[in-house]
Amino acid sequence: MITLADLQPYETAGVVAAARALRLHTTTVHRLAERLGFVFKTCTEREQYRREKERKAMAPKIRAMAAKRMTQAEMCRELGCTRFVLRRAAREARININSRALY
Repeated sequence: MITLADLQPYETAGVVAAARALRLHTTTVHRLAERLGFVFKTCTEREQYRREKERKAMAPKIRAMAAKRMTQAEMCRELGCTRFVLRRAAREARININSRALY
């Protein structure tokens, strides 16, 4: 029988990692976690959708800042986000944010 102690090492790794390590189906791991009151600390689909919308809303601002040839650090400061989020939003919107690139 799987216990709470068996699931805890996979708290941040997620359901798939726990299922593989414990040799169980992901649905089984979900049900066991729910029964034990255990919550995996990974993004839910709703959270991923919210973040995607947030990144899409940043695109016009990023495009304007890229046109001004601002550095990524300057863009991050102005947008209040990390470089990872900035680079991902720019990649998804197909915006070149390399301030040293020749246009």
